[in-house]
Amino acid sequence: MTNDRISHPHPDRHKPQPFSRLQMCLIVFLAALVLPALVSVLAAPGIEPARAAAPQTSGASSMADLAKQMWALVNRDRQNPANAAETHGRARPLRWNEQLAAVALAHSRDMLRRHYFAHVDREGRTPTDRINDAGIRWRDLAENIAINRTVTAAEDDLMNEPRFQQNHRGNILNPAYTDVGIGTVQAPNGDLYVTQDFVATPPERGDARSGN
Repeated sequence: MTNDRISHPHPDRHKPQPFSRLQMCLIVFLAALVLPALVSVLAAPGIEPARAAAPQTSGASSMADLAKQMWALVNRDRQNPANAAETHGRARPLRWNEQLAAVALAHSRDMLRRHYFAHVDREGRTPTDRINDAGIRWRDLAENIAINRTVTAAEDDLMNEPRFQQNHRGNILNPAYTDVGIGTVQAPNGDLYVTQDFVATPPERGDARSGN
């Protein structure tokens, strides 16, 4: 014999009971407090959550413009009086070098296309190799790479490093460098791949740089 136990509610357990006068007064009092606040919340304009920095516009011409914007940011940092102790006041504005920019752009594109982030490419070529292959004459060189949402954020991150060190910041502020080329490309998610290539040209100025 089974003993299935089924609970049956008491017939009067859920029968509605009339509110007492005290309960009714309490309900009216609470409604008077809550309703105005509820109305003001419903009428208030929506508040959007904080958003990450919007990606900068893609496209060949806009990428070239972003590279030139970063050039201006680099020279701004070199000329900033707050950095004079590192530059010794000798860091002149860097000249834009079209050949260097082509080398930098090719490296940014290669990093994006082949999914890596490094100064040495998949073939083992270093910045020195790439700049030499382009026929650019130099007596000193350096390279910075970055991934960020905007060129301003990228430059800020590169500069946000220890002072008086051989690092990205030191490359930007090094008074020995004379020319720069910058290449930017945009990933499908909006991130910018940025390469900055710096050189100090030999005393006899060649035609490697443009006078822009």
